[in-house]
Amino acid sequence: MDDVALLRAVHEPYERGESADFGPVWDLLVDDVRYESPAGPVHGRQAVIDYFDHAAETIDFWPFERPVEYFDNGDHVIMLGEELITEKATGAQTRGEWLWVLTMDAGKITRIAHFLRFDDLSLLLGALRRAYEQTTARGATT
Repeated sequence: MDDVALLRAVHEPYERGESADFGPVWDLLVDDVRYESPAGPVHGRQAVIDYFDHAAETIDFWPFERPVEYFDNGDHVIMLGEELITEKATGAQTRGEWLWVLTMDAGKITRIAHFLRFDDLSLLLGALRRAYEQTTARGATT
């Protein structure tokens, strides 16, 4: 299975609302994966999982406001989507576009570069910074 087909296979159940289990995505991460988050770099499979878990404590995010577009570029796959973010404490919402550039090796994700374009980044970046701080408190970033 090529990398785009593999990524589609693990993401489409979420897009269709059939699953909330991100385990299949986490299974694609190599142990020393590097995630370039908007808040700062995160290194290591468990640290990336923890980062997203911490972010989910303060925000609800639905990254599939429209179907994800996939672009194959050799050992890189580019994913483009639109997301709705809701701050749990206040109910405030913001919508924007996201882009992931995934470096792939033998069907595994070795690096994720995450880019965002939101009209109001303050809500999202505050939550992502808190998630990053919680993750870095465990010494899981570089």
